[in-house]
Amino acid sequence: MENENKLGNAVDADGDLATIDPNSAKGINISGWQDYFVKGIPDQAIEKFSKAIGIEPNYAAAYNNRAIVYGYMGDKEKASADYTKAHELAPDNVIITEVTQW
Repeated sequence: MENENKLGNAVDADGDLATIDPNSAKGINISGWQDYFVKGIPDQAIEKFSKAIGIEPNYAAAYNNRAIVYGYMGDKEKASADYTKAHELAPDNVIITEVTQW
């Protein structure tokens, strides 16, 4: 997809400009959020997060993002399962947020 190629430059967690491979788990995760969820296409965002998890099964950020989208879509069971997995993988990560507002 055209938007996937726009990931070449992104700000990493330390605020440094980093080059991100759009085919990496991190690049696919970012695309799922920016290119799909933010633009109101949650089903495709879920597909991207699932693809990122398939590439890197221990990628907590993808589980967390997928949990947020599942929560947004009203699927509390899947949201809770993904949040739990994200928290297990990265218990000290303050960015991992439990989806409770839906």
